[in-house]
Amino acid sequence: MAEIIGIGIAVGIAYWVYKDANERGSSHAALWAIGVALFLIVILPLYFICRPKKRTNISETGFSVGNSSDEMNLLSTEYTYCPECGRHHDSHQRFCGYCGYDFSRK
Repeated sequence: MAEIIGIGIAVGIAYWVYKDANERGSSHAALWAIGVALFLIVILPLYFICRPKKRTNISETGFSVGNSSDEMNLLSTEYTYCPECGRHHDSHQRFCGYCGYDFSRK
């Protein structure tokens, strides 16, 4: 009975890791989940160390988004994270160093 409970806990945590990794834009969410399910004690701490930062929506930053193209350009140039892969980038970069996203696109 204890084995079944342990497996259930590992599967539940693996499912949470999969959902969390997807929300954070990780392209390896399934691999993280499988690793956690199989090697919970080793992989879960690694996931917490290596996981990408959580994406934030522009609406969560406190900026109001109107229909003005100037306002949209201002907001689009202040990205902290790549809108394609969710990775952190410096504001002076034109392309994402991870996925190649062109920040000048609208």
